[in-house]
Amino acid sequence: MEAIEEKKESLYREEVLGFEIFSGQPLPKLADYNRIMRCVKERGINSALLEYGLSIEDYINITSRWFNRLTRDEFLSKVFRDEMSIR
Repeated sequence: MEAIEEKKESLYREEVLGFEIFSGQPLPKLADYNRIMRCVKERGINSALLEYGLSIEDYINITSRWFNRLTRDEFLSKVFRDEMSIR
């Protein structure tokens, strides 16, 4: 039974990463947000802004929007933290 639950959670995590949470906005998927935050962590904010074609204002708006969402959604926040730690 435990293996089935782990498989369900794994499939759900993949769906969550690919789902457009902020449809029509820059970086609408959690996977997108993970990628830019990983880029910031590894190469710095200037590299991330250039790679994603964003201004600092865009970046602030995106990170604020995601921060607000992640603080309200425990599972989404856990998926984000897990993804940031494994890649």
